[in-house]
Amino acid sequence: PADAFSELTTLAAAVPRPAGPVADLAVRWRRQLVDACRERVAVGHRRAPVRLAHELTALSDALADAAQAASSSDAAEGRVAAEEAVAAFRQIKPAGPNVQRGLHTALRTLADRHAELGQYAEAAAAAGDATVVCRELVAANPEQESWLATDLAFHAGLLLRAEQPPAAVEAYEQAAAIYRSLRRDTPSLFRDEYS
Repeated sequence: PADAFSELTTLAAAVPRPAGPVADLAVRWRRQLVDACRERVAVGHRRAPVRLAHELTALSDALADAAQAASSSDAAEGRVAAEEAVAAFRQIKPAGPNVQRGLHTALRTLADRHAELGQYAEAAAAAGDATVVCRELVAANPEQESWLATDLAFHAGLLLRAEQPPAAVEAYEQAAAIYRSLRRDTPSLFRDEYS
């Protein structure tokens, strides 16, 4: 079983995103990995809860790819997997930086799934939660501040779609302030191809 799990992990990781014509295969492999992780959690495997949360996020992405490829109902199932991933990450204690990064990714994935379903208020809420986690990560590692600017811009776009323009403007302004600061402090990161 350990070799089969490792082989399945390798196969699933080899599928590109978006998966296109192999999307259904990616979903099948990701579901098998989620099931295997659930079994490991049930028997008390120490690292299984973190792996399960990551695999649920990956399953959500695979389901979204399958929904795009076949216009199927996998989008709603992808949202459910993302919700479960967020819940799984939130239950892991202590929540060190790797778990926090996983939670951040799961929240961004959940925001994407809600947006794909036209649920923009829910998407904006998930993106806002991701931004809160990102702020915590940046507080511990300030050189990653560009991630926060990207998150704020992502959140702002969803706030606009959710018809919350004042909140969107505020998020865009915060993102722009970070980008201006980064450009001033580290101009080599922002080369202007037109200069």
